[in-house]
Amino acid sequence: MLNKQVDFVVPNRVWFSLTGVCNNSCKWCYRNGSEVPVFLDTSFIFQAARALVQSGVKHCSLYGGEPTLHKDYRTIVKSLIKDDLFSSCALITNGRLLSFFVPDEWSGNKKIRVTVSLHGASQDHYKSNTGSENGFDEAVRAIGNLKQECVRHSVNVVVSKENLDMIADFIGIVSSLSVEMLGFTFALPSLDDPNYESDPYLLSDAVGRINSLCLSYKQRHCFVYSLPWCTLEEKFLENLLLNKQLMFNCPVNEGKVVVIKENGALALCTHLSGIELLAEKETKKVLSSSKLFLEFWSSLSMREIRQSVDVYRHPKCVVCKYRHYCKGGCPIWWRINDFQRTLN
Repeated sequence: MLNKQVDFVVPNRVWFSLTGVCNNSCKWCYRNGSEVPVFLDTSFIFQAARALVQSGVKHCSLYGGEPTLHKDYRTIVKSLIKDDLFSSCALITNGRLLSFFVPDEWSGNKKIRVTVSLHGASQDHYKSNTGSENGFDEAVRAIGNLKQECVRHSVNVVVSKENLDMIADFIGIVSSLSVEMLGFTFALPSLDDPNYESDPYLLSDAVGRINSLCLSYKQRHCFVYSLPWCTLEEKFLENLLLNKQLMFNCPVNEGKVVVIKENGALALCTHLSGIELLAEKETKKVLSSSKLFLEFWSSLSMREIRQSVDVYRHPKCVVCKYRHYCKGGCPIWWRINDFQRTLN
């Protein structure tokens, strides 16, 4: 019997992984091991969506793998933004298949936002990062197609050791395409791939330079900064906040996000998808009704799991004025670094 709490914990967003299959092989991919080469069952997506919306979930995101490889991705997007379902749907894609066409029904639809992850600043760089021969040209054409078809979109660049030397080129390309928003995420250490190393100080030290380059191009931008905010100089940090150029608020410990993997399993977070809470059969049962889902998601056992993942950070985090926003950064960083250089 699950231990129920008085107040239900309601996620704000559900992430559906449409497939673990991808047409890129990015060096920094955090899913280098937890991905499953299958496609999420379309009928189950709609079943889960109804239960989650009835539970109070407002938004959904589609990712992978590469979500546009799912044969039903157009139907899925169209159905998930019907009036009685989600308020918004975000599609995170490398954009390569959107270089050929953009679905007509996306044009002008304010409920849809497409984020194109640009994984190289030239064809050679893109190939080095992903193994794709034509990916750079396809991604750039996709961005142009989205703009031409009046689809709300943004571009994301991963701040990683592979990309740091090419950041100016990335920003120049995005600016030339007149993209409204350029987002920067940071290459997290992968729980799937212990051989991939990401130096937090190398990445944090680059933020000031990236910000200056964006300003010089007059490119609107935002950092999804998963590192502890204290790794940034405070005056610079305050300036980013004032200009709404910094965001991160780990939703895991409060249960504000739920992930459904391509194999139908339930997970806490996209970066923790290797840790499956429930297998497909149990997930389908829990998501057969809003009542069953809320009882499960709000149970004492789930609260304990979320707390166990939300690893110890530092006593200074408790009294930091940014604690409700930064939350000490992503717990995955703290599994490989104690940040004493910053905290001392």
